[in-house]
Amino acid sequence: MITLSKRVLVTSVAAVALLAASSAMAQTQQFNIPSEEAAKSIPEFARQAGLQITAPVSQLHGVKTPAIVGQQDVHAALAKLLAGTGLEVASDNGATIVLRRAAAAEAPAPTTDSVSASTNNVYAVGEVVVTGTAGSKVKFTAPYAVTTIKQAAVLDKAPRSLADLLRNEPGITVENSGGAGGFENLVIRGLPYIGWRLFDVQEDGIPLYESPWEKYLNIDEIFRVDLMTERAEIVEGGTAPIFDNNGSGGYMNLITRHGSSTPEGALQVSGGTAGLFKIQGYQSGPVNDNLLFSIGGSYRRDDGLRDQGFTGDQGGQVQAGLTYLLPDSKGKLFADVKYLNDKSIVYTDIPLTNPLTGGSLSSLLNPNTGTLDSSSFEHVQIRTLNGTPGGAILPEDLSNGIHPQVTTLTLGGDYDLGGGWTITDRARYTDGTIGFNAIFNAATPTSASSFLGNYLAKAQAAFPGTTSLDYSVVGSGTEYNPATTAGLVMANSLYAIQTKIRDAINDVHAANTFNLSNGMKDDVTLGFYASSYYFNQQEYLNAILENVENNPNALDIRALSASGSVLGYVTENGFLSYGAGSLNGSVNGTSLAGYIENTVHLTPDWQVDAGVRDEQRQQHGVTGILGIQNVDPTGPLAARSVQGVVSYAAHSQTQDGLAYTFGTAYDFSPDFNGFVRYSHGYSFPQMTTIYAATAGAGLLPNSQPVPVSTVNQAEVGLKFKSATFQAAVTGYYSHFNQLSSTAQVASSTGAIINDPIVFNSTTYGASAEADWRPVRAFDLSGVVTLQDPKIDAVQLICVTVCVSPSSVVNNAIPRVPTYYVSVEPAYIFEFENWHGRLFADIATTGRRYQDVSNLSILPAYTTLDLGVTASPTDRVELRLLATNVTNSAGLTEGNARGSALGVGTVADSTVGRPIFARQVVGSIMYRW
Repeated sequence: MITLSKRVLVTSVAAVALLAASSAMAQTQQFNIPSEEAAKSIPEFARQAGLQITAPVSQLHGVKTPAIVGQQDVHAALAKLLAGTGLEVASDNGATIVLRRAAAAEAPAPTTDSVSASTNNVYAVGEVVVTGTAGSKVKFTAPYAVTTIKQAAVLDKAPRSLADLLRNEPGITVENSGGAGGFENLVIRGLPYIGWRLFDVQEDGIPLYESPWEKYLNIDEIFRVDLMTERAEIVEGGTAPIFDNNGSGGYMNLITRHGSSTPEGALQVSGGTAGLFKIQGYQSGPVNDNLLFSIGGSYRRDDGLRDQGFTGDQGGQVQAGLTYLLPDSKGKLFADVKYLNDKSIVYTDIPLTNPLTGGSLSSLLNPNTGTLDSSSFEHVQIRTLNGTPGGAILPEDLSNGIHPQVTTLTLGGDYDLGGGWTITDRARYTDGTIGFNAIFNAATPTSASSFLGNYLAKAQAAFPGTTSLDYSVVGSGTEYNPATTAGLVMANSLYAIQTKIRDAINDVHAANTFNLSNGMKDDVTLGFYASSYYFNQQEYLNAILENVENNPNALDIRALSASGSVLGYVTENGFLSYGAGSLNGSVNGTSLAGYIENTVHLTPDWQVDAGVRDEQRQQHGVTGILGIQNVDPTGPLAARSVQGVVSYAAHSQTQDGLAYTFGTAYDFSPDFNGFVRYSHGYSFPQMTTIYAATAGAGLLPNSQPVPVSTVNQAEVGLKFKSATFQAAVTGYYSHFNQLSSTAQVASSTGAIINDPIVFNSTTYGASAEADWRPVRAFDLSGVVTLQDPKIDAVQLICVTVCVSPSSVVNNAIPRVPTYYVSVEPAYIFEFENWHGRLFADIATTGRRYQDVSNLSILPAYTTLDLGVTASPTDRVELRLLATNVTNSAGLTEGNARGSALGVGTVADSTVGRPIFARQVVGSIMYRW
């Protein structure tokens, strides 16, 4: 049984005492008002606030107000509701409020000429965020860096994956080259982990799963974006470590489309290159005055983002929900259920350079379209051990790729307890399996003749009379001549992995606002998080042999007699070995955390805040112990040494993490404000490190425990808006302590070796997003990230090669660029009944290094996307998007699993994962 650490207990008890002592001082109300016409929202606001509001009804036509949700001060909430409407408070006697039309010079109503109406606006009129806070905050005055991706932008950019959705966010660099099903990477604020370790994903304010980064299971593999996702909110640094258990770098909150008070819906049909067909839609509305519903989902299929020779991506999801509005405006309850069943091909590194000549391999493997995936390995039989002499055979299908079959049930509610107290609860149950079948590049191509030479002695021992070896094509059995593919072959890896996850999560918090002396106010939140999770992963890692070309053939190695007769096989149906290095195990765990956040409004323009979170994990399970067995004593060599689990060993561990933040914000004017913040977060090791560590459960190769890493961040932000220009600029500092990972190190010969490493890093940087609309017909938006990511302390754990730590200190953090710039000019047009937007997105990613030695270079690259959106009516929307128009072959990773050229400095990567080639997608949407 888990016991909360003393820090959690002390902070929770102290917070309860503080809140209880101040409960009589609050004067706030719970609101649940959707974004809708002012003629509807103002009377509803009056009802929920318990006030009488008189408004000039004749002047409300066409005026739309933002959503007001959560526990808020009544007058502050009314100000948010009226922002940008052209209405103002004429009188307020405490019981009756009279509204009037403001003078044009004082409060101009927003028009489509305003930058706030642009697709990529930084701040929409009255925009409220619910991420990085316990309730809701006006985005413009939020005292931390928060960005939003609104549905119009999502529809225009048609993201194929969760990482692709984030590709133009300030401070974030994505490697969106793995496929539509996830297993892609990102870097946030120059922090050193390439992946989702430091950046969590929530849906409706609660994590999708306890851990966002496990071996072969990134959190992006279990979420798909469709019309049931209303918008996304992203917090970088700031308060993220307080409101998320894996948010040491930041987190994204995906907001679900819940039921609406008026009926509405949409249907979109898309088609594009590679045989893409996608359909998505939703319907929402009221069942009665208190019960609202929503239902929607999506389905898609295509031939894949590269030419793998078989059907690529296929599947979809369905989601339905109910929202119940409690009587007397006491709050709401909601329930959502979602089922995801989707298959997506995994794309990994391909060889780029001929190691024999140094020349390009593009004529054999095109960087834009080439892949190691092949129909030769689409359907395979994998040998493994099961305690019997002959072992077991597992049938696997490469076309399944990443295959989540996941059911998610989410429950939530907001309730007004009285006396200004509100309680907010979110609970989620997740249960499912995720298949992961993929071919990985294991090494650079090698000389076909030399490769045979490595196996001749073994073949002669196994098959008496063997004098030579040759290659044959699996399936046809015909002799294969390597001269047709530059005299090269590749030993690659075929992974078949099954992961089972289950998690019951609950996050509950109570909040109140207290009126202090001298007009000051105090917002206090006390929360508790609990998660009971299960993780089970079975790996089947196998070595295969292919020739060097797109959709390569599976090759067998035959043992020949002097007369040319086949005496036996080194390989079996293209498999060189079965199960080598496969790691299997399970984890049962419980995580408990307490958190408190407090904001004091010293004046209407100045606020200070602080927060703390204390979390403890306890985990236990089993680790698979590998053994080797000869399952076919007279068969191919591959079957005579099959590796698999022969027994299990128990393991357990306890981990603690403490996060805190403090900051201040000041509104210099209604259109200009700034904030300063410091935060300290923690990052738990992967659950899979418990049974993946080489020297024992949860230990590094030097027998030290895998550490809980810590992240320190400081930031200064400025926000500005006017009728034609908006911007948010953040300068940041981040320091990461004790990253435990397997890093690529270059030896004195230039060979890239994977070895364990623990290092610290520091990054100084700045990021910005801006939107400029000087005239009605033109808009220019963009983001920029500039940073200096450095390794500042290293502990190399020598296993394969020993490199002096001093040779690595002050090097750039691997795969973290020093700059990223994206600029999007747009032409906004109107013609008769048509209106629309024509845009271009030009994005440049700076040079990076693949290895900590900074020898293997990933060159800078630029992409160009072109798109158009056009609507003949308010109900019909047409879109056309072309991505990577110039067919840039930019690399997102290189030499990731294979060595580089045999000697000397590596220079540009010889193996890499290029971005996808030009893709075109068109769609038509109908709204009602």
